[in-house]
Amino acid sequence: KKTLSVKSHAANVCEVALQAKGQLEKEKKEIHQPRQRTASANALLSTTRSRSTTITQEEFLAAPMENWSKGTVCRWLCANELDFAVDAFVENCIDGGVLMVLDKESLVAIGLSVIHSMRVLGKRKTTLFNQQQQNSNM
Repeated sequence: KKTLSVKSHAANVCEVALQAKGQLEKEKKEIHQPRQRTASANALLSTTRSRSTTITQEEFLAAPMENWSKGTVCRWLCANELDFAVDAFVENCIDGGVLMVLDKESLVAIGLSVIHSMRVLGKRKTTLFNQQQQNSNM
């Protein structure tokens, strides 16, 4: 009986490992293959990209992040080389107030990979720090 239960446990462990490997492979593919964009995401992204050439980080320091519109959030994504997140942000109507409270799990839930989620959170932290620095210098 013990031999059978050890074999059964080993089979379960192998199955879990295969599932984890499958999830890892899926995430690797997501990182390297862009998702199809919706029409609204394409429109906002093209407008954002045409403005991105003149966007400076000062635009994002002028107003508190929690007051940013969806368009400002998308311009911020593009200005910070986070274009990969625009589709998910547009589809989920993420404005500055929502951006302020997003965590890694929320970003993954809306379709970003873990690595991309961490990049967005890192840029958000930097921007919030810069806003705080600018406000303390006033």
